[in-house]
Order: sequence, then structure tokens, then C-alpha cells
Amino acid sequence: MESMRMRWVFVAGALLAGDTLAGGVYWTNRGQNRIERAGFDGSGRETVLLNGGTNLRGIALDTINNLIYYADNGADVIYRMNWDGSDRNPVLTVGPGSFPAGVRFDLTLGLLYYCDRDKDHIRRSGVDGSNPEIVIGPGTQPYYLDIDFEEGKLYWGDFDGTSANSGNVFRANLDGSDRETVVTGTLETRAVCLDTAGGMLYWGQPQRGKDRTRILGGPARGRGREPGGGNHL
Repeated sequence: MESMRMRWVFVAGALLAGDTLAGGVYWTNRGQNRIERAGFDGSGRETVLLNGGTNLRGIALDTINNLIYYADNGADVIYRMNWDGSDRNPVLTVGPGSFPAGVRFDLTLGLLYYCDRDKDHIRRSGVDGSNPEIVIGPGTQPYYLDIDFEEGKLYWGDFDGTSANSGNVFRANLDGSDRETVVTGTLETRAVCLDTAGGMLYWGQPQRGKDRTRILGGPARGRGREPGGGNHL
């Protein structure tokens, strides 16, 4: 399954989804309402989708079915389309009063996960948007998330930017049980990303107009099953 492995990096505050089969890195350009891609060395940058929405956020690649999923929290919709930007369709309408951001999925079980900061929960559904349910309830303002499939854990960031030391990183079981705080003392925790092979957790923390990544160390361990599209480094 090595060729299907995803890689995620932080660049200029955006969470980029990269895949060797897709030939590079895909990202949402919120300022220009586009989805773009480039080679891993930055070459060959091109627009995949013009006018993708009004406030584009999280993105995830399905490397089994050659699909892109992304969230538009201007329209409060999660979309799905082909890698070349064709055949875009809404998968799940989550508004009004929503703020969909981070998107992940488990293709093995056919599940789509997403964060909704304003409704203060994490939900999951079928990858076609069917049977949506709340997995993580109120109290953490979830913004972006990642999944450790080997350990069966969700990780997500808290976007509380109103007071110092109020943004955190949390984790819980995939059914939402056993919630715990794993990082404290940050502000406006944004993108969250796991390197399960290296036992590392990465997150974005924008402060003073800059974007930074912080690292939480942990014991290295082997990779478990690949969830089809993957969502790891």
C-alpha cells in the first residue's frame, strides 16, 4: 500500500494533501477560491478548480477512486469531485450556522469525518453523505482533525483564539469516548497532522501574522492498516 500513502505538510498556513499517484500536492487557495496542485518540488503549479466556493478550507484525497473532497464554509457544503476538477457535486450540506473545515475519511469503512467549529462538534457520515452522526460533542471548537487508524483515535485542534493558552489539541476514540487533552497552552490551533510511523504529532499555530508548526514527541511505532486514501505523513 506504499504507493497510496498520503503526505501532509504545512505551507503558509494551509494544510496540503500530497499523493504520489496524483503526482504532487493539492491545496485549497481560500483567497482566490481555487483548488490548486503542484509537483512535490513546487514545479508545474496549476489550477484544478476555479471558483470552488466562497471560503474553502480542508481538503482530502481519495487515492482509490481518484477523488477530491473539500469543505466550503461559505456555502456550508462538503464537495466531492474528480482529480481534474470535473464532476463536482455536493456530498453533504451542513448549514446554516456551520463552519466546516477539516475533512478526513476512512475508505476501508466508507466513512467521512469533518470538523464544524461553529456547531462545536465533529461529525461523520458515509462517504456519500449518508447517515450523518455526531462523534465529538460540544466543548472543544474543533477546526482540523486527523485519524490514527492503528490506535483507533481522532486528533483535533481547538480554534479558541479569544484568550491566551486556550487553544488545545485533543484526542478520543473513533466513537467519541475517552476524550483527553494532549496539548495545552496554545492559541488558535489550526491544522493537526499525525506521523504515525514516527510517533509524532504536528499542528499549526498562527501568531503575529506567522504560521508555525510545533512537535509533540512520542515513541516510534509501525504503521497499521492503510485506510485506502490514507491521511498521514
